[in-house]
Amino acid sequence: MIRTIASAICALIITAPAFADSAEQRAVDKFIIPGYQAFESAADAQIEAMDALCTVPSDKALTAAQSAFSDLALSWSHIEVIRFGPVLQENRLERILFWPDRKSIGLKQVQRVIAQQDESAITIGSLVQKSVALQGLGALEFVLFGTGAQDDLHKENSFRCQYGLTIASALREVGAEISTEWTKPDGFGNLLITPDEKSDTYRNNSETMRDILGVVAHGPEIIFDTRLKKYLGESAASSAPKSALFWRSGLTFKSMAANITALGKFAEAVDFNDLLGEEDHWVADSYLFEAKNGIRASQLETLVLEAPISDARNKLEYLGVVLRSMGEIAGQDLAQALGQSAGFSSLDGD
Repeated sequence: MIRTIASAICALIITAPAFADSAEQRAVDKFIIPGYQAFESAADAQIEAMDALCTVPSDKALTAAQSAFSDLALSWSHIEVIRFGPVLQENRLERILFWPDRKSIGLKQVQRVIAQQDESAITIGSLVQKSVALQGLGALEFVLFGTGAQDDLHKENSFRCQYGLTIASALREVGAEISTEWTKPDGFGNLLITPDEKSDTYRNNSETMRDILGVVAHGPEIIFDTRLKKYLGESAASSAPKSALFWRSGLTFKSMAANITALGKFAEAVDFNDLLGEEDHWVADSYLFEAKNGIRASQLETLVLEAPISDARNKLEYLGVVLRSMGEIAGQDLAQALGQSAGFSSLDGD
């Protein structure tokens, strides 16, 4: 009875007009806009590092470019948990990270461009017209860490380096597009914060809350399905470490940890407890507790590449349990407490 009353109250809260310190406002100001701006800044640093490497190739310059890639990839891992809004328009999500790359189709395209030294791939205007797999983080990782990188990137006038510089520029461009769409006066941030019954995007706060809740509910499942599941396999013998995202750069687990950290930070920014009755605070608190467990479970420095997973397997299986628990807490308990239980499930997809 208490839960039913609380759900009804919360349903009224989230359908009321948004105020200056609404959950939507907090999500936009404290997490979404800063996250995309950080990605832009990291892309700027990547461009600078690639330009230096192409101008005067050296071990130091290559190390700096690889370090810049780590910062860029992890900055994306933080903000990529936002799976609504401008990032889903004009193939922006795939342009930044084409993943999963089933059957290595994207990888083969990147390898072909490098092998054939396709000049059309080193002009940003023509690169962005090509396959999304050729212009994102996966392509840039192969440029910097893939087969032949050490030799190719130490050469003067390296085509591979120029291609990497162009990719970095394309990433900066798409990042800027997303930021602009969120921050301009009539942009998506304003639509989320001030829904309108005449709007084609959000008619009321119940609809805005559905997307906000979707981040914390669907995010853990996305991490499990696209980051962990194939890598882990059904058993140690069937594990596939080289199917993991960012295995060449050693960022597989750091990226997952950044994803999980971001889910917790997003939940903190939104401050779900502000929308809940005190008796339901345990729900949001449980989600944050499990997020911390997930971060600890993903603290693995290296992949096991040449042998089946052994010692790390229990930790990764536990990570899978934690991710499923986070999805259930958000998709069931939190959704119900927010009056979003009808038709909402963490298994519904994006």
